Amino acid sequence: MMNQIKKIWMDTVWSKVIAVIIVAIGQSICFIVWKNLLTIKIPLWLFIVTLFILLVLWLFQKHFIKRVSFCYDDKTIKLDQKNFEKIRIELLPQTGTISFLRGHCFAGVFALDDLKDLHKFEQECKKNDFDFFNPIFESRKLELLKLIEHFTLAIGANTFPHFISSRERMQRVPSEWAYEQPERFKTVVNDLNNTSDLICNKYDEFIWLGRRIFKI
Repeated sequence: MMNQIKKIWMDTVWSKVIAVIIVAIGQSICFIVWKNLLTIKIPLWLFIVTLFILLVLWLFQKHFIKRVSFCYDDKTIKLDQKNFEKIRIELLPQTGTISFLRGHCFAGVFALDDLKDLHKFEQECKKNDFDFFNPIFESRKLELLKLIEHFTLAIGANTFPHFISSRERMQRVPSEWAYEQPERFKTVVNDLNNTSDLICNKYDEFIWLGRRIFKI
């Protein structure tokens, strides 16, 4: 149920409809209050609430509706599709790090190479021409980037080399923490597992949105 609601909210058409309905309801409430302002006594708190609603509606119209009403032209849709395809196929393919994150528990060992796609995405996002014209797309990209940055920082701060053999180096949260610092071990592992789940969910939202817009 929640996934359906989220998809409707993210849909470029339905989001406009919802936004218009919200604004219309808010404006109707404010109109009724202001219409009776001179004929009836209105408590001070109701007057303040009305002003607050008007302010919220103004901000909503200025920022959100402008964002969901974005329209592509022939050039911008091609540029955004190019960046979307670069993320989907080259930087974060579903068969690479994303696939690894879906099934791995970070209480165990892993290879740093399993996370290489995340670093490629981070590096690409530093380029000043790697952005989307569509503000919804850009927002989703930045949300994904924020999660990935948190994850890679946590990996760097809380995991260390673990040698299976003289030639095979892996990485892990120190196993001795499990009995020497159990709370720390639990906190770190849970953070890594939860963040990896959030990355995958945000990635799925991004891909779903792109396929809906670009029809690919």
